[in-house]
Amino acid sequence: MSDRFTNAYQRWRDAEAAATATGSKAARQEAERQRQALHDSPEAQRARRQLNGRAAPRDRR
Repeated sequence: MSDRFTNAYQRWRDAEAAATATGSKAARQEAERQRQALHDSPEAQRARRQLNGRAAPRDRR
């Protein structure tokens, strides 16, 4: 994983923890926005493709 993705993930975790602690609706919306951005990131899409097997070499038996 890239440092950019790792930093974005940590920011989301921090925002999620702050939203949970304060119960603020605005904080919850910001955490959700960050979660969606992580979900749509190229790194996450690449990881999903690998887990789905499309990026893995095919077994030619």
